[in-house]
Order: sequence, then structure tokens, then C-alpha cells
Amino acid sequence: MDEHDYSLIIGYLESSITDKDVHYLLHKVQNDSEFAERFNEVAEIWNAGKINHDLPRAKHALKRLHQRIEAVEIKTNTKKVINKKLAWLSAAAAILVLCLLFFHTEFNKTTTLTYIEKHTGAGQKMNITLPDGSLVVLNTLSTLKIPSNYGVRNRELQLKGEAWFEVEKNPQKPFIVHTGHIQTLVLGTKFNISGYPDDEMAKVSLVEGKVQVDIDNDTRKRQILKPGDQLIYTKKDSTSAITTFIKDDAAGWKDNLLTLNYESWPEAAKKISRWYNVKVELKSTALTDCKLKGSFASMSLTQVLRQLSYISGISWEIQGKTVYITGKCN
Repeated sequence: MDEHDYSLIIGYLESSITDKDVHYLLHKVQNDSEFAERFNEVAEIWNAGKINHDLPRAKHALKRLHQRIEAVEIKTNTKKVINKKLAWLSAAAAILVLCLLFFHTEFNKTTTLTYIEKHTGAGQKMNITLPDGSLVVLNTLSTLKIPSNYGVRNRELQLKGEAWFEVEKNPQKPFIVHTGHIQTLVLGTKFNISGYPDDEMAKVSLVEGKVQVDIDNDTRKRQILKPGDQLIYTKKDSTSAITTFIKDDAAGWKDNLLTLNYESWPEAAKKISRWYNVKVELKSTALTDCKLKGSFASMSLTQVLRQLSYISGISWEIQGKTVYITGKCN
């Protein structure tokens, strides 16, 4: 690791580097185990001091860094020879000592937690690799907030919208996702969360592993899911229920599969609107109670509307960025 990489790590922790540099860092963390170890050391010192005000923990991490410097000195077999690695370690230690002094001075001051936010527009999806190697696939019109202290004591995220998660196992650092009224805690698993603000329900669908779901921070409402379970939270009356699900119905979207599982036209209209970046207007109240079921793999908007017309008997018209649905269901 050179001084440039060290500067990028500090910039990442301060949320002051470009998306290109973030991708560069995350790629190195995933593919270079030594770099990942150094990254975690610096992050632990930085976050323990600046965010958590945990000076003993920061000093302990700094002590380990000094031990590595001594090990390199012994390896060079002479005090006069200082290789690039030793120079980098010494510089890193010196700068981190200054950081600790600053953190100590600021110990009693309030520190604001910063976030990196990832957004998707209508019809867009985004793959996000977190510093610990966990994968998040963000669905259309969704936002993921990643705190600057991610991975220090736990791995905590905030989600608005929908995302698929493949979480690296780490029992010492639980993975927690906050979505509206529900909080999902896992240790290592694959699951999907759908929690759009304008939807009547939020859903947690577990494919692999085990998750704990809390509602409104009330442990009396806690639910433990096993693979194949789907928790459905109804916002109107703050109730929840567990049912089974088909994986493609919950997470097929990440493979460009639009699914409707006995959903009403108002619910289907929201999905189509997000998927194709259009406005969908229902021109008949008779459509409200219709239930639609179907799967549409990598289809255009026109192809989907033709299929739905055949399935349900509706008529449709596209004017600019608006789709008008008329008629009644078969």
C-alpha cells in the first residue's frame, strides 16, 4: 500500500472522494487480502477515535500498527535500511497519532455521523459492494444510506425502496437494515427487502440463512424467519404475518424479471411506473379489484401491456410518458 492509497482511505472515511475512487478502493479490498487488512486497521483507528470516541480502542489499534513497523525493521536486518513499506507505515502511524490527538481534543464535542448515499432513478438498478464484501443490488427508485462508521462495531444501513442483499458472515458485527417501521438483523444470509414509502406493505423475503425482524423497536413483535419465509408488514394497521414465497416473485427483479403475483391493478401500476419510468393512470374504478399474475422477462413496456391486455382484457394507450388503462377485467 502506498501513500496515495492511504489518502484515499482517509478520503473514503471522510466521504470526500469520488465514486470512481470508491470503486477502486472496494475492488482492492475484495481482491487484496493484505490491503483489506490495512484498510480495516486504518478504519478502526479513525472511526474509534472520531465517531465513537473510543480512545482506548483506537490506541490499541495504533499499537498494533507500531508492532508491524517494528517487525518490518527486524526484517530489513538494519536500522539504516528503511524500505518503502516501512516508510509508509511510519507515515501512517505519524498521521494517525495526530488524528488521535485531535480526537482527544474533540472528545467532548458532538460529532455528526456522515453518510454515503446511493440512489437509483426510475428503471435503473445498481450493484453496490460494501467494504466487508457484502453485496447489495438496489432496485429502481431506491436509496441506500451507508454510514461512515460502517463495519466498526456493526454493519448498519438505511434503505428506502427495495434491495437484494448477500451478506458476508461476521457474527461479531451484525448486519442491520432499517426500512421504515421494520428493522432486519442478520449474521450472514441472502434476502430481499421491499419497503417503498408509497406501498401499503413492506416485505422481508429470506432465501438463505436466518434473520430477525423487529417492528417499531418492539421486541414483542419480533419475528424470526427461516429460508422460504416472507414477512409482510401492513402499514395501515401495523400488523405483520409470515407466509411462504417463490424466489422469483420477491427477487426476480434483479435478473430483469417483472413479476405480478395476484396483485391489484393499483399495485401493478406502481411496479410498471417504477420499472419503465412512466406514469400509469387507471381510468376505470372497475380495475381496482382485479388480480393480476404473470412474469415478464426482459420485456419492453409495449410487450408487457400487450400481455396484460390478453390476460385481463383491459385496453391501454401510451401518450408521451403516461400510460392510460381502461376497461374492466375478464
